[in-house]
Amino acid sequence: MSKVNWRGLAEQCFFGPGEVEEAYCGICGSKMKVSRNVLRATSLAMAMSGSKRRCDHFYCPDIQESWHKRVCELKWSVDRKKGERVPKSVLKSYKHAAKKEILELLKKHKAR
Repeated sequence: MSKVNWRGLAEQCFFGPGEVEEAYCGICGSKMKVSRNVLRATSLAMAMSGSKRRCDHFYCPDIQESWHKRVCELKWSVDRKKGERVPKSVLKSYKHAAKKEILELLKKHKAR
């Protein structure tokens, strides 16, 4: 693998019961585990109001691993840098360094 999915930031997601058969982690690309037809909050607003709904909860099996958290941090940091006023050359070198570390982590921890 020589590419990083910079848009993939989800390591868990929610769909209506039965809407989606399978999903893949936006952080590492692993096939997600799923808990079907669970009653739970699916957003911060729902959690704060105490609301719940039936859904299928997809989550990465590696979500608690330190390397997974690091890949997530790196992707988010590149995304945040895009919103800052930094020269394009700085952003490009920052993104290159992040990509290198992400690919090393994925190669070491995932058979991709």
